[in-house]
Amino acid sequence: MLIAVRGEKNSGKTAFIEKLIERLRGYRIIVIKSSEHATVDIHGKDTSRYREAGAEAAMIVAEKETAIFLSSMQLSKAIKLARKFMPDLIVVEGYKKVESLGCRVIDVEDVEHEKVIEEIVKEIEKAGKEYPFSLMERSCLLTDLWRK
Repeated sequence: MLIAVRGEKNSGKTAFIEKLIERLRGYRIIVIKSSEHATVDIHGKDTSRYREAGAEAAMIVAEKETAIFLSSMQLSKAIKLARKFMPDLIVVEGYKKVESLGCRVIDVEDVEHEKVIEEIVKEIEKAGKEYPFSLMERSCLLTDLWRK
């Protein structure tokens, strides 16, 4: 399932998504966040230097988190990449133009948060019951990747 959450700055997008994620604990969720910054990697650090030298991607693995740095990509390509992880839900946050994605668009300023969260939870729970084999496949294929 793919949803897009949008709203003005400080409108409650992050709080809405946090509540949704908390309510879906146990499900696999990926959030694709738009940034107003030109880059998130730090110029001069190893990961940045590797990509400047020509690496397609650079990964940094720390004790508690891992980051993958890639060249900038369109939202549609970011969604395709996210789908490779076989999540139950992909949340797109902070993009203004999302109608072309063909997904549910949630304008956080115009909805009752708890009601919308419950609707999404029911849809995801229903999808899990309708496609139990895909859930089992995901469990087998991605156990190591998602293991904490």
